[in-house]
Amino acid sequence: MTMTTIVFASDALFVEQLRTASFSAIYACRRGGPGLDVHILDCGIDDATWNRYAVDLSAFASRVGVEVLLARHTVDMELFANCPSWTNGSKATWSRLLLAEILPEVKSCIYSDCDMLFVENPAAMLERLEASAAWMVGHRNPYGDIGPDAAWFRAHDLPYASENYVCAGLIALDLEAFRREGFVKKAFDFIARYPDPVSVDQTVLNWFCHGKTAVLDEGWGIFPHEAFAFDGELKALHYSGGFAWARVKNAYDWVGARCARRETELLNGFRTRILKTTPFVPPRAPLRHRLAGWSVLQLTRVLNALHLPLPGHPCFSEMVAQFDGKGGALARAAERLFA
Repeated sequence: MTMTTIVFASDALFVEQLRTASFSAIYACRRGGPGLDVHILDCGIDDATWNRYAVDLSAFASRVGVEVLLARHTVDMELFANCPSWTNGSKATWSRLLLAEILPEVKSCIYSDCDMLFVENPAAMLERLEASAAWMVGHRNPYGDIGPDAAWFRAHDLPYASENYVCAGLIALDLEAFRREGFVKKAFDFIARYPDPVSVDQTVLNWFCHGKTAVLDEGWGIFPHEAFAFDGELKALHYSGGFAWARVKNAYDWVGARCARRETELLNGFRTRILKTTPFVPPRAPLRHRLAGWSVLQLTRVLNALHLPLPGHPCFSEMVAQFDGKGGALARAAERLFA
């Protein structure tokens, strides 16, 4: 049985998140199916840390009975020296633009950010990729035509279709198509022409794959605030923004952390009950941020009830509306993880 190729990218800032995400992918395969061929794009991990990670991964895979291969690929991050970083200060995700060259013999693969918790076997993502004949499949990016990605593409007169614009945090890629179409060169040409991509390398991937993108089956790559309004089966949770471990810097962060509270409990349950390690504990938010966040949350709820937009924050209104949905998908995900 062919192993599932899955790739993660990490620098020194996200090794613990890498451990959680990659181990959850292994754990999700415990009920059978192909093993995992795990590739790590090393964007700044020291050797001692890597060696500990590799030993622990092998031991965990053996404990849960999943066949796993592990490979380390050191990335020259100077290639992205002039590129912007995500708000967490990391540029590691830029390395996924090099996948077609780093894995020259691989036909297709899954790429996952390190802020992911897998509940189901990721092999199904490659099945969706093959069935769709797309170059990239992923979770539809939240906020659609009212989000910053849509505004950026419109401002630069570039093609954009919200129904097939995906979040690049969890994607399956047709690497053969990327090689055939000369993606790496086109990507760097794009970066040179547009040095201010709104969503870093996600912008580049969606531009390149426009018209060749498809949406994953429901449940893959769900964002914390979306989980409450989701009534299906969660297959992978995407802790976008790092609310499980990041410092709250403003009212928006506070509301995001509140929206992710039950999802963080699920993540920390995996860490403490399955990995037998410590939970993620974010620094306590300053009182002014907690008060401001609570006020904005209540104001948004009132405006949503009156069907009025929150001035300047259409995405915020949608996020809170979804959060207030409060579905049962999280409880079912916990049952599958901890049964």
